[in-house]
Amino acid sequence: MINRSSRTRPVTLVLSDIDDKSLSWTADIFPRGAHRFQLTAEDLVGLSPTELRMRIRGMPTQYGRPVVFKEFRNGAISAMHC
Repeated sequence: MINRSSRTRPVTLVLSDIDDKSLSWTADIFPRGAHRFQLTAEDLVGLSPTELRMRIRGMPTQYGRPVVFKEFRNGAISAMHC
C-alpha cells in the first residue's frame, strides 16, 4: 500500500472469506511511504482459502494505491493494482 498523502495514515487490510469470516491487520503508513502486508498460509488459518475478498480501510482512495502480488516459487505476478 502506498500512502500518497502528506499525513501518516493508519491503514487496515481486511480479508473475508465466502462464509463472511474475516481477519485484519493494521499498519501506520508514513507520508509518501509504503507498507507491504505480506500474508502466508499460516496467517489465513480459519478462513476458507478458495474465495477471499480484500478490503482496505483508512486510506483515501484518491491518495492510496494498493498493489496485490501473488508469489510462486519461480517468481511473482501482479494480481491487481489500482
